[in-house]
Amino acid sequence: GEKTGRGPGGGEAGFVGRMISDSLVMKGQVLWYTTMIGRKKTLKALLARLRGEKDVKGIRTTTFVCGRTTRWGLAWTLTSVSVDLERVKRRKTRDAIAADGEESDEVRANKARRKQAKLERRKKARESEERARLAEEESADQDLMRAMGFDGFA
Repeated sequence: GEKTGRGPGGGEAGFVGRMISDSLVMKGQVLWYTTMIGRKKTLKALLARLRGEKDVKGIRTTTFVCGRTTRWGLAWTLTSVSVDLERVKRRKTRDAIAADGEESDEVRANKARRKQAKLERRKKARESEERARLAEEESADQDLMRAMGFDGFA
C-alpha cells in the first residue's frame, strides 16, 4: 500500500516499537499496554521483540475480523500481578477489581449505595402511582356526587 501519512518513521512497526521501548522505561506504572496491529507481518516481528525482552511478564493477542479486514490486538505487561481476566470479562459493572482479584471495600460500598438508590427510586415510583390512582378515584367520586345532585358537598 501507499506509505504516506505514517507519522515519524518506521510506520506501524516503528510506532509500536517505540511504545515497547517507552513501556520498558516506565516499568510498573501501567498494568497492561495495548495496541492494534494492521499487518500480520508486523505482529510477528513485534511478538518476537516482546518475547526477547526479559522484563515482559505476559503477552496476549486477539484477532478482530470485520468483513474482509483483519486486525490484531496486542497486549503486554511488565508486572507479575495476576488478574483473573475471565472474572473481569464476566463482570456486569465497570468497577475495579483489586490486584488480588477481590472487590475493594470502596467497590462494595458503591454497589450498596447504587442498590439503595435503586430501591428508593422504585419506592418513589410506587408512591407516585398510588397518588395518581387515588386522585383519579377522588375525581370519579366527585363526578358521581355532582351527577347525583350533591354539588355542595365536596
